Amino acid sequence: MKRLFQTTFLVALIVSAAIPAYASETDTVMGWKNQIITGANLTQTSYTNWAQGGTNTFAWVLTLDGRFYYNQPEWAFTNTYSFAYGRSKVQNQGNRMLSDKIEVDAMYAYKLSLLVNPYAAINFKSQFDQGFKYDKAGVGTPVSKFMDPGYLTESAGMGFVVNDEVKTRVGAALQQIFTENYSALYADGKTFKQQGGLESVTDISYPFYENMNLASKLELFWPFESPRRVIVRSDNTISARVNALVKVTFNWQIISDPRVQAKTQSRHILAVGISYALL
Repeated sequence: MKRLFQTTFLVALIVSAAIPAYASETDTVMGWKNQIITGANLTQTSYTNWAQGGTNTFAWVLTLDGRFYYNQPEWAFTNTYSFAYGRSKVQNQGNRMLSDKIEVDAMYAYKLSLLVNPYAAINFKSQFDQGFKYDKAGVGTPVSKFMDPGYLTESAGMGFVVNDEVKTRVGAALQQIFTENYSALYADGKTFKQQGGLESVTDISYPFYENMNLASKLELFWPFESPRRVIVRSDNTISARVNALVKVTFNWQIISDPRVQAKTQSRHILAVGISYALL
C-alpha cells in the first residue's frame, strides 16, 4: 500500500505541476505532423602493450524513433514507435547484448474539452534477439527472446494534453503477456496470461536549452488481481546536439516489476553518436 501511494503521488505531482501551463500553447495545425529519427552510437577502446593494463572493448547501438500525429478539430491520432538494438564485445567474453527494444504505441483521442480528452490506446513491447543472464564465471543462461516475453496492452480512459511538453493519460487497461520458453520468469508458468488493471502513462518532452532536450516516459500498471504489485517503467533520456549530425545522449531506464523479480531493475547508457532526422 505504501508503494501504491508513492507512485500515485508521483503521477499526481507531475500532472498538477504541468496543468497551469496549459493555456500557453495549443495545437492549432491540422493534418499530419510526422517525425523519424535514426541514430548510431559507437564506443571502442583498444590497448597495445599498455603497461597499466586494460581490456579491449567495442560497443554499438542502432536506434530508430518515430512519431506520426494526425490532428483534427475534434479528434487526434498519435502513433509512436521506438526501436533499439546494440551489442558489445569485451575481450575474451564474446558478444553480449547491450540494447534491445521494440515498442509501438497508438492512441486515438477525442477532444472533449481543453483539459479532458477521452482516449483509446494500444501498446506493444518486446525485443529482437535472444537475451542472456551471465553468472560470475561468464556463463550465459538464456532468459528472453522475441515475443518471449511480448506485452500487448489495450486501454481506454481520460487523457490530458497539458501543453506541447507534457501529456498524460489514466484509464482502465487489459494486458496480455505472451511467452514460450520462459513463461516461469514472466507469466507465472503460463504461455499466455491476461490481466486487467489501471494504467497511467505520462510523456514529457522538454527543451531546457537551445540544443538540449529531456524526454521522459513514466508508465504505471496496477493489476486488479494484486493491486499492491505496481509495475513501474520509466525511460528517461537527456540529449545534447553538438551539431547537425553529432549528439550526446544519456539514457536511464528503471523497471520495477514484482512479477519478474523483487528488486528494481536499472540501466543507464552514456553515448556519443550520429543522429539524423529523416522526416
